[in-house]
Amino acid sequence: MSGTNIRHLRLLIAAADAGSFSAAAARLAIEVSAVSRAVRDLEDSIGVSLFERLARGIRLTDAGKTYLVSARDIVNRFEKAEADAKLAGSGLKGRLAIGFVWSFASGPIVDLIREYQATNRDVAVRMSERGDDELVAGLRAFDLDVVLTASDPPPLPRSKAINGLASQPLWVERLLVAIPSTHSAEYLTWDDLSAQTLLCRPEDDWRRFVAHVERLGGPTLRFSEQDVALDSLLGLVAAGLGWSILPMSTLRPTMSGIGVAAVSSDGAELQVEALWRPEADNPALRRFLALARRMFPQPGRH
Repeated sequence: MSGTNIRHLRLLIAAADAGSFSAAAARLAIEVSAVSRAVRDLEDSIGVSLFERLARGIRLTDAGKTYLVSARDIVNRFEKAEADAKLAGSGLKGRLAIGFVWSFASGPIVDLIREYQATNRDVAVRMSERGDDELVAGLRAFDLDVVLTASDPPPLPRSKAINGLASQPLWVERLLVAIPSTHSAEYLTWDDLSAQTLLCRPEDDWRRFVAHVERLGGPTLRFSEQDVALDSLLGLVAAGLGWSILPMSTLRPTMSGIGVAAVSSDGAELQVEALWRPEADNPALRRFLALARRMFPQPGRH
């Protein structure tokens, strides 16, 4: 097939479907000579006749019939490849790996993922829950496209670089306290929490949180790491082993044996932000970030 291209095949198919070179040329709004020349080039290239030239039109030879089947398949595959490439380039088709720092049951992160999937149904989304250090490592290893993590409370600048990563603030997450349902409290202070064992998972950045409360002038909080999943951690709270400070979006409205109290002291919130590699060339990621910016506009952004 030396010298053969997709245009040659398309003109061959058009001629076969129309039954004559002139009818094919009329349908395509091109010169008859362009169609006949393309067919002749194909025949010269493979060394066989594809059409019988008749007084009134053309007729496929046996070789032409066989060749036409393959030509249609090649053109169809090429057109599908073009369409897939355009979809991938637009971000409407492809893959997106999202990392996040805590399990979620509701809240802004659910709204963000739901809206993204609703408008990008052909993008395969993979979610991964890890600790902060693992998330950053995943970004650097190209295992993740974007991570949703949390820093100290706002305000944060509109965007910043973190060790070469781009960052975009999204929403502010309120912190609540999971307590045994046998304990009645609507509001708690940092001082109230200092008298309790606070349960957390190994991947939770509790040391940074201790420092955060101390910077606010509060007491030193006492955390106890438990190598369990979130549901099991809440089970330990229900069993009376301790309390747990958690983002609002991780707590379901009704949980057996669990009560929820708000923290009335200052600083009981986290700034959720997206991190990604600025050099990343993933159209699906660009669409995700654009949606996040629309859903969670920052003050002063135009």
